[in-house]
Amino acid sequence: MIPVYQEVSVANLTTLCRWHHREHHEGTYTITTTRDGTLTFRKPDGTPIPHAPQPPTPAPAPAPATPPAPPIDPTAITPTWKGDRLNLGYTIAGLLHHHPPKAA
Repeated sequence: MIPVYQEVSVANLTTLCRWHHREHHEGTYTITTTRDGTLTFRKPDGTPIPHAPQPPTPAPAPAPATPPAPPIDPTAITPTWKGDRLNLGYTIAGLLHHHPPKAA
């Protein structure tokens, strides 16, 4: 990723795809690093390759719609369970009503 004559250090490392990495180490393309860390890529004839523009920033995803919160009153934390057994069929039906299965 850097010319053979430069010392390898964290300051002069960069990420390259496999093709460009091979091309660089085979001497086809050269990469030089300035003191401020700027990289210059050069074609086989020594011509500098111009900087590519930054890819556009994707628009942020819209926030998911959230249902309104249920009203909270003083009885909200009062338990209503009287020790009865769990009615599994009723519970599953209630869960499926609020969270229907997604279509495959």
